[in-house]
Amino acid sequence: MPSGQTSKPHFIEMFDSDKRYVFYCGAGGCSVLATQLMKKMGLEPVSHIGGGFSGWKCSGAAIEEVEKL
Repeated sequence: MPSGQTSKPHFIEMFDSDKRYVFYCGAGGCSVLATQLMKKMGLEPVSHIGGGFSGWKCSGAAIEEVEKL
């Protein structure tokens, strides 16, 4: 949790406790921090994609292209 914060932020209530959440970002740095923060606030199970979207793409994992509007 951010320094000095003593209670859970209001947005934690948006997350269902019966679901698994996977965070990702461009390179993986922000998603690992988000995952750690959510775990500290009691949300489990949570994880992140190591290497972010860039790592996912470089690994050859499936990516669905969408039409730009």
